[in-house]
Amino acid sequence: MVYYDNEYAGAICCRKEPSKYANFTARVYMMTLGVLKKYRNVGLGSILIEHIVDTLRRQSDPIVTSIYLHVQTVNEAAIRFYTRNGFRIQSIVPDYYKLIENRDAYILVRPIFHLYENGVQQQQDQQLQQLPYNGHPI
Repeated sequence: MVYYDNEYAGAICCRKEPSKYANFTARVYMMTLGVLKKYRNVGLGSILIEHIVDTLRRQSDPIVTSIYLHVQTVNEAAIRFYTRNGFRIQSIVPDYYKLIENRDAYILVRPIFHLYENGVQQQQDQQLQQLPYNGHPI
């Protein structure tokens, strides 16, 4: 949770998921991030994300390699916010949302810890940065 002027202003909720590929790694799914309307655009959402990222970087068992989330493909404000905070569009999930119009979701990913020093991870990061968002490069 985050407070502003001694008032509750927002919260973030995440869950750790074991990696499908390596026993000693995990990734984190950001289930929700919310900031009350009167406290938006003062950096509190970014503070919440950085707090989670800093906490995850200090953990060593398991090593968290990334944080990811879903966002509606038409939610351009959220996409801009997350890309400013280091996330990149990884893929699209058709019909992810079942109870709303515009059901498609992007999966956005932010690397937390790089397991590779040989350039493989850097190449993957560059590819993520080049993925389109609504037909426009990020």
